Amino acid sequence: MNRAVILGFTFLTLVACSKNKGAALPPPPVPMRLSGSTCPAPVASVNTQVSNTSGDASNPVVFPRERGFYVAWWDWFGTNPMISGIQVDDAGLPTSEVTYFPGDGKCVDPSIAGDGDAAYLVWLDGSTARQVTVGRNDTAPLTFGAAVSSAVAGAYGAVIWEERNGLFFRGDGRPGLVDRDGKKVEPAPMVVATGGIQHPDVVWTGEFYAVVWSAAISGGRDIILQRLTNDGRRLGPQVKVSGVSGHNNRPAIVWTGTDLVVAWTNAAPAEENPEGNYRIFLSIVAKEGVRPSMTRQLEFNGSADVVSMTTTGGELAIAWVGTREPAGSAVYFRRLDLQGNLIGEQIRVSDDKPVAVGRPDVAFRDGGYAVVWHDARDFAGSEIFFSFLACSARELSSSSDETMPGGEDGDELQLKEAF
Repeated sequence: MNRAVILGFTFLTLVACSKNKGAALPPPPVPMRLSGSTCPAPVASVNTQVSNTSGDASNPVVFPRERGFYVAWWDWFGTNPMISGIQVDDAGLPTSEVTYFPGDGKCVDPSIAGDGDAAYLVWLDGSTARQVTVGRNDTAPLTFGAAVSSAVAGAYGAVIWEERNGLFFRGDGRPGLVDRDGKKVEPAPMVVATGGIQHPDVVWTGEFYAVVWSAAISGGRDIILQRLTNDGRRLGPQVKVSGVSGHNNRPAIVWTGTDLVVAWTNAAPAEENPEGNYRIFLSIVAKEGVRPSMTRQLEFNGSADVVSMTTTGGELAIAWVGTREPAGSAVYFRRLDLQGNLIGEQIRVSDDKPVAVGRPDVAFRDGGYAVVWHDARDFAGSEIFFSFLACSARELSSSSDETMPGGEDGDELQLKEAF
């Protein structure tokens, strides 16, 4: 057989078989744009009620848009909770109608993330995870898993979920197969890890995904980090982020443009923690680091079972729930530099009206930070509230009431070197 015949046969074979080859791998997505700016002396606005439910509204999330912010939460309408979402301006006032995402079961625990192109909303619908690209397929969400316990959204359509003690990944970077009819077949999800997994979170760096979760160990829980390629393959070893004993829970992760920063809550062993209080820890992990370069405890008054974190690329910001004196709880906010040092003043975001508050979330857009949370006022059920912390052109004195909408109370957040 001569060379021309061989080449012709090879070409025809490739053409004939190409129909069943996997689709070309999409290019890696860009990360969310980081301004690199700082936000000196932010001033909290009045608390604006975003939701208006007949029952309870809970677990809000917030995401920056070109103008204002997108806020989503779950609330009770009828017999089952559903997910609600709305666009608001910097004052927390609506600039769109509320979008409702009803499901087949109990819809709870929304999560939101984005990239340079779109925002993605993920939530639990009974025992499955659902995902929409905000403003695109709102009425036709994608569905993942069959016995899902928790799920979070990632950039570029990534979804991380926990199912039957396994952690699974699905992303638009996965090449799909093409069947005999030329239709794309959704690939099976990638297994990230197994064994006693809770509360995952994920961030895209522009080169890889970094996933964190709480893993069961003898006598407690650890925070673990795993890097993944765009198509869901494990990249390097697992990294143990937490080095403190007890129950380490609900990690949050951000990419600063140079490092990975993880914050989480910790309940010390019972013999050391008779009141069952939760502390907040923060670790910095280098881009390719196999262990944290720094871990610190953020000391404050009270107990926080969840902490939210964001970054501008020039600084970090966290929001949490702490004790309000002489009684009750409040949402607090604090800025840190990229090395984890406290900067500026601690701000109480929630005012004096709520009986109890919970589950704050924080996001940054040029000009300031948005903080959302749910709180109960006058024992009439919880609603979603919003406050915009506008960056100030001048530093305010620590005694200024402008930084404390409800007045000063509680203890100032302090740093404590852990290891």
